[in-house]
Amino acid sequence: MKIITTFAIICCVAALGLSRLAGEDKKAQEQPKKSARDILLGKDMEAVGRLQMDLPQERRETIKDLIFVLEKLPLEDGFLDGRAEAAVYLLGELRADEPEAIRVLANKIDEFPFVRDGLSIGTPCFRALKRIGKPASLECLKRLATADGKKPKDRNIGRRELLLMVVRDVEGEEVAKFMLDRAIAKEQDKKHKENLTAALDLLEKWKKDREEHEKKWREKNKAETPAPSEPEGKPEE
Repeated sequence: MKIITTFAIICCVAALGLSRLAGEDKKAQEQPKKSARDILLGKDMEAVGRLQMDLPQERRETIKDLIFVLEKLPLEDGFLDGRAEAAVYLLGELRADEPEAIRVLANKIDEFPFVRDGLSIGTPCFRALKRIGKPASLECLKRLATADGKKPKDRNIGRRELLLMVVRDVEGEEVAKFMLDRAIAKEQDKKHKENLTAALDLLEKWKKDREEHEKKWREKNKAETPAPSEPEGKPEE
């Protein structure tokens, strides 16, 4: 009887303890999560330490998940579906400069749909690579050595154009030209050298086309702008 009574007391204490823990967990879940601003402006240094550890880790895990999704989702009639587009967009927004992220975006740079990015037309992966910046530019420059001039049917833009556009838009025309010149000089493989030279020729053609367009635009505006009229009569002495 004594043993039964003792066991019953232990069970009651355990139940009360579990109930209390559950209540505390529920209370913790109900409390609004503090923002980074509130934590850093507060005086809880333990919370500051957790923030320093948690945010970078969350970013790394999110990028891994986005890469996994982008690699696993199949194309639909040659197009990225909405989920894949979202993953690409988020990799760009996170400035995911990890090599794995840049590689998967560069692998899919010529996958549709086409989107407008400022004044240029590109693809979702092209836009994300531009947002990532310098690390993406270097990867695209390297890939230009193996990118031929093939283009999708009924399209005037292909892999070579998109890779080159990333380098040009990130680095600027003059720096992009310098980088290509240097890559051509260092390249030993004949076919790779030809591909890089073709990319350089294309870059120079784009520059020439842009300059001609700007010249015509200036001439048109100048012709349409009337000359300032002369004041009537002579100024009074």
